[in-house]
Amino acid sequence: CNRWTGPLVIVIFSIGAKQPDLPKCHGQADLYVAKAMREVEPESYPVNKLRNMAISHVKTSHYFLIDIDMWPSTELYPLIKKMAKPESTGSRGLFMDPLAALIVPVFTYEGKEDPNANKRYCSGFDCKSKSKKYKSVVPSSYDQLKRCIIKRGCFVFDYKNPHGHATTDYVGWIKQGNDRIRDLSCFGTRRYEPYVIVRKCASPKFDERFTGYGKNKIQHLYHMRWEGFKFGVFPRGFITHVPHPISKAKEMWHANSGSKMNHREKMDRLYAQFCDEIKESSAFEKSPPTPICKGGHVKATHQKKKGA
Repeated sequence: CNRWTGPLVIVIFSIGAKQPDLPKCHGQADLYVAKAMREVEPESYPVNKLRNMAISHVKTSHYFLIDIDMWPSTELYPLIKKMAKPESTGSRGLFMDPLAALIVPVFTYEGKEDPNANKRYCSGFDCKSKSKKYKSVVPSSYDQLKRCIIKRGCFVFDYKNPHGHATTDYVGWIKQGNDRIRDLSCFGTRRYEPYVIVRKCASPKFDERFTGYGKNKIQHLYHMRWEGFKFGVFPRGFITHVPHPISKAKEMWHANSGSKMNHREKMDRLYAQFCDEIKESSAFEKSPPTPICKGGHVKATHQKKKGA
């Protein structure tokens, strides 16, 4: 809340009738609670239903959807407001284009916790969450991010899987400055799943058949491509993934065990079915305006060195 000074919509999933502890966001956030009366299995967690619920309450022309473990830089919202102005030459009117999706680069913090966090922060919701350990060490500005990368505390998000975010081209992002949106003509891989700023009226809904961990966000990007969206990389602003324990849903996804068809297999099959459905209903016969790059070229960036 301290890093984003604009309007917020926060959706919290709660079990039982008891009111959950809610974060205090200085009055700029609309809080909504989705309740379930009994415990929900990790593979049944209604992640896309919650996303659609959040989007339905958005009151602005655009939205930027992120998970709670992604922290925006303090510069991101002011930059969005600046680039959205009609007189902005760097955005080239993309904020007026209903089929423009603007990619916000994402990093991950793997440095040390703040050793003085318990003394500095202890009030209400913040005191109960582990996020307070990272308040002062997760970069909040572009300059802090550069120092964090040099100290090898910050890396490109999911750097062990270059299919996930390498298409963003982080070297190109650094070179593009702070006043120009860089066009992205193709995706390096079908598994590229960036975080995007999109216009609410044109964005497709998340498919609520996808639950738990896996394929729930990438299906939305696939749908957007075949709806005709064009993509550009937003300058200077960024988000950072904050460390947290691995969820049970993710552990189950990677375990991939069991005699009967497990959740990972179900989501993989559903995703293949979903892709067929989208292509059949699309106005584009052979390829969407943003295709997969020839040869599926992906360039890995900011890889860790051995022993680091």
